[in-house]
Amino acid sequence: MTEKTSNQSLVPYFALMLVQLLFGLNFAASKIILAHFPPVLWSSVRMGTAAILMFISSFIFVPKEQRKFDFDFLSKTFFYGFFGMVLSQTFFMIGLSNTTTTNGAILNTLIPIFTLVVAIILGKERLTVNRAFGFIVAVMGVLVLRNFEDFQSTGATMKGDVFMILNCISLSVFFTISRDFLKNQSAYWVTAWMCLFGAIVIGAFSFNDMHLLIDTTFDETLGGAIIYNIIGATLLTYFLNSWTLKRVSASSVAVFIYLQPVIAVLFAWLVQNELPTTRSLVSIIFIFTGVMIGVVQRPVKKHSIEGEKI
Repeated sequence: MTEKTSNQSLVPYFALMLVQLLFGLNFAASKIILAHFPPVLWSSVRMGTAAILMFISSFIFVPKEQRKFDFDFLSKTFFYGFFGMVLSQTFFMIGLSNTTTTNGAILNTLIPIFTLVVAIILGKERLTVNRAFGFIVAVMGVLVLRNFEDFQSTGATMKGDVFMILNCISLSVFFTISRDFLKNQSAYWVTAWMCLFGAIVIGAFSFNDMHLLIDTTFDETLGGAIIYNIIGATLLTYFLNSWTLKRVSASSVAVFIYLQPVIAVLFAWLVQNELPTTRSLVSIIFIFTGVMIGVVQRPVKKHSIEGEKI
C-alpha cells in the first residue's frame, strides 16, 4: 500500500470524527436556540430549511437515477421518516429544552443499545451473553446519572431525560426497520424527503407559534447557533454520513458515535460553564463500557470485516 493510498483510506475516518464533532457541539447550539423558540416550532423550521438546502444540493451530489420520485418510494420514506424525523426530532428538542446539555449527550449514547434491543425483538439480531451484560451495564450508567436515591417526580431534569430516552427509542426503531430500504437508496435523497415530510407534520402542530420567527430579536449568538444547527449539524452531517457509509464498515461507524457525549460535555464545560459532575463522569464510564461490551463485537475472521457491505 502506497503512502497516498494509505492517506486516502484514512479520509473516511477523519470525516466520521468531523461528524461526531458537529453532532457533539449541536447540543450546546440547540440549547441557545431553545431559549428563544418552542422546541416543536424549531424542529419544524430546522427540518424544513434543511430539506430545501438538501433538495438543492441533491442535484449536485446525487445522480439522477438515484433521485426517485414514485408512490412506493415516497410512502416508505414518509413511514420511516415518521420515526426517524417526526418523533425523534420532537422528542429530542422537547427533551433538550428540559434537561442539561450533559444529560442529553450522555443519554444519547444509549441509541446503539436500544437499536440492538429493538433488532432482537424483531428477530433481526440474536441475544448473546455479552450483549445482555452490556445492556445491564449501560442501564446502570443511566441510574447513576438520574440520581435515583433522591428520586422526585418533580425533578428539574426528569421530563427532559424521559423525552431524550424516547428520542433514542424512536431512532432505534428507525434504524432497525429502515435498514433494508436504505441499502438500495441514496441516503442523502431519502433524508431530504424525510426532512420535508417531518417539517410538514411537525409544522401543523406549531403553526400558532410561527409569529415568534418574526417577533424574536436575533443577535450574533442566536444567529450563529441557527446557522450551525441547520448547516453544520444537519446538512453537512447527513452528507458526510451518506458518503462514509459507502466506504467504512457499519461497526466502525458505530464506534465513532461514542465521541459525541465527550465533545458535548467538554464544550458545555468550556463555553457554557456547565461543570461535569462526578455522577456525569461515572455515568459516561458505565454507559461507554456497556455499549462497547454489548454492541462492538471483535471480528472472528479478517474477511468478515473486509467483505462487509453497507
